[in-house]
Amino acid sequence: MISLKFILESPVYSNIYHLLRGQFLQYLLAFLTNILFVREQSVENVGAYNYILSFTSVFGVLTGIWLKDIFIREIKSNPNQVKKILGSAFLISALFCLISSLLSVIIIFILNGYGLYFNLTLIIVPQFLLAPFNIFSFYFDSDLKSKFIVNSIFFSSILVSILKIFFIYNSSNPLLFMAINTFGYLIIAAGYIYIFLKKYFKFSDLTFDVKITKKLFYDSYPLIFSNIFVILIFKIDQIIVGQYSKPLDNAIYSSSMKLVEIWYFLPMVVFTSYYPSVINAIKESRNLFLLKIEQVTVIMVRIFLAVAVPILLISPFVGGILYGSNYSEISNLIPIQIFLFLFVCLNTVRNAYFFAMNLTRQITYINLFTLLTTYFICSNLFFSFGIVGISYGMVISYLLGTLFATYIFRDSRDMFYVMLSVLSNPFKQRGYNG
Repeated sequence: MISLKFILESPVYSNIYHLLRGQFLQYLLAFLTNILFVREQSVENVGAYNYILSFTSVFGVLTGIWLKDIFIREIKSNPNQVKKILGSAFLISALFCLISSLLSVIIIFILNGYGLYFNLTLIIVPQFLLAPFNIFSFYFDSDLKSKFIVNSIFFSSILVSILKIFFIYNSSNPLLFMAINTFGYLIIAAGYIYIFLKKYFKFSDLTFDVKITKKLFYDSYPLIFSNIFVILIFKIDQIIVGQYSKPLDNAIYSSSMKLVEIWYFLPMVVFTSYYPSVINAIKESRNLFLLKIEQVTVIMVRIFLAVAVPILLISPFVGGILYGSNYSEISNLIPIQIFLFLFVCLNTVRNAYFFAMNLTRQITYINLFTLLTTYFICSNLFFSFGIVGISYGMVISYLLGTLFATYIFRDSRDMFYVMLSVLSNPFKQRGYNG
C-alpha cells in the first residue's frame, strides 16, 4: 500500500497530490457556490452569466495557455536558457492578452450592444490582462513544484467563496458575482509573482531573446488556432443553447454541464506531473515513449470510470436535489454528458503525444475537423430534439474527433491503437510493442 510519506517524497506523486489538493478545493468551492447562485438567482441571470463565461472563454485561450506544453518542453530541453525562455514567453503572452481583451469587448458589443452582456464582458477583461503571470505557474509545473500554484489557489478559493456566498444572499446582480471571479484571478496572480520572486528570479533577470521568441512562437502558433478550435468544441453547445433556447433551457443545460466540467481538472492535474517524464522517455527510445503513453492512458481511463460510475448511479436524483424542481431535467442530461469526460481524459494524453512528437499542426487539423463535425451534428440535433439532442451530438462529435480523427494521420496511428487497446481492457496494463 502506498503511504502518504512515499507520496510526498516522490516528486511526481507529490506534485499530483499538491495539485489535486488545491484544484479539488478550487473546483469544489466553485461548484458549491454555483449551486447557490443557480438556486437564488433568476433563470435569466443564470443563463446570461454562463453564456458570457462560455463566449469569452473563446478569447481567453489567446492569453497564453497554448504556450504551456511547448514552454515546458523547451525548459526541459534547454535548462541553461531558462531566463531567456521565461522572458520571451511572458512577452508573447502579454501581447496576445491585449489582443484577446480588445476582441472580446468589440465582438460582444457588435453582437449585443450595451447592456448586461457587455458589462459582464468588461468585468472579465482584467482576467485576460493578468494571464501573462501564468507563465510563472508553467515554470513551477516544469520544476514539479506545483505546490506553489496550490498555495495561491487555496487562499483565493477560500476568500472568493466567502465573498460569493455573501453577495448571493444580499444581491441579485450577476455583475458582482463576475467581479468576485476577477478578484480571485488577481489574488492568484499576486501569489505567483510573490513565489516566483522569492524562490526563483527577479523580473530584471528575465531577458527577451529574438531567436527563442521566434522558436516558441513558430512551434506553438498552430496551437493558437488549435486551442480556439478546442474551446469552441467545448463551448459551442452552450453558445448555441444560449442564443436559441428559452432562458430556462439555457439555465438547465449550462448547470448540467457544470456537473460534468467540474471533473475536467483531474486528467490535466495528473498528466501535468507525468509530462516531464514522457518528454524524457522519448529521448531514450520510441518504444519506451509509447509504453509511458500507454501507462498514462490507462490511468486516464480509470479516472473516468472512478468518476462516471458513481455519477451514473445518482443521476436520477441529482438535478432536483441540487438545483431545485425547475432543474429536474438535468437528470436526463447527466448520463449522456458524463461520457464527454472520457474523451477529455483521452485527448489529454493524445495531445501530449503530438506535442512530444512535435506534430502540432496535426492537432490543429484534428481540432478543426472536430469543430466542424461538432457544429454540424449539434446544431442539427438541437433544432430537432432540443437540449437532449445536443447532448447526444456532443458525445458523437467527441467520439469522432478522438478516435476516428486520430486514425486519419499515419503519424498518430500508434496513439489510436494505444487508446483502442486501453479502452478494450483498462484493467490490464500491457507494454506496447508497435
